[in-house]
Amino acid sequence: MAIQTSSYAREIEFNLGEQPIENAPQIILKNGQTCVPQHFLTYQHNRTSIESVLAEIDYDPRYLLFVSEDGSVPYIQVGIVGYDNYKSKSQQPGQKIVFGRRWRVEPNLPTSEIIQTCFLALKKAREHEIREVFTVSCGNRRATPFNSHHDLPLLARNQDHVESSPVSKRTLAEIIKSIRYDRKRLILLDIEQRHNGQWILDVAFGKTAKDEITLLVPRLEEDIILYTLMEALIARSDRHVDENFKYKGFARFSRNNCVGAIAELSIETRGQASAANCANMNFDANLAQEKYDTDSSRVPELTQSTYSNLLRQRLESLDIKTGFKPA
Repeated sequence: MAIQTSSYAREIEFNLGEQPIENAPQIILKNGQTCVPQHFLTYQHNRTSIESVLAEIDYDPRYLLFVSEDGSVPYIQVGIVGYDNYKSKSQQPGQKIVFGRRWRVEPNLPTSEIIQTCFLALKKAREHEIREVFTVSCGNRRATPFNSHHDLPLLARNQDHVESSPVSKRTLAEIIKSIRYDRKRLILLDIEQRHNGQWILDVAFGKTAKDEITLLVPRLEEDIILYTLMEALIARSDRHVDENFKYKGFARFSRNNCVGAIAELSIETRGQASAANCANMNFDANLAQEKYDTDSSRVPELTQSTYSNLLRQRLESLDIKTGFKPA
């Protein structure tokens, strides 16, 4: 790694909302590319700069990324195009669009973290859908026990009613028969018990058995199987985002990326020499000031409410020595 402190090379490009800290060095990577890494930049993002970042993101066209503002604070929101999860397609005139939660974007958030906010928002939007299309039979009716709309205060007041019980457990065949995923039946393809007592279940969705998933469970009990199946479905969805979410054609979390190469690049751009060898030593002070300003801008405020007083007590009990304590 080499360091340059002259005027920025022409090949260095900065995104909208980015600016190098005063006297920030250029780093020449092993492959010959020149850069100013993100921890040497300041950020002042707005709706326009955020939109320019999202315009470079590719994913499933049914999942749209929107940028809006609440007052002057920008936020990202996922729009999902599809059919209502609680009605059959024959009952619907066509596809609809629904919107997920709002993901607030601070103006000083690094561009990379804006991209990863979109990455996480898409994962959680897909998980929300998965939880709604997973149903189990309850008598003559079907329910979605894992959906995100259950009344949590009500459940908390009735904990004894929802705690797992060994009474009236269904057989494995009955459990599999009771489940639907996206209106498809589950088929048990194979089952095997390991030497440590755990069970491997190969199950498929639909009659063709082309869509298959493997579960590892400690016991063949209904709650364990249902929770494990839901976890596996979410993990499979997350992997889909890992491989297909791309920024400027690059899938950051794809398994095709070399972990060691990413680690080496991180060391190149974050090595202590990048600042210590800078010709203008004022950069150290500028960098420290920028970090201070950024960290201090994210400190929450406490009021005189009962909850704020509770937080004060917890903070005092933790004996915090450094960092920014809430004012």
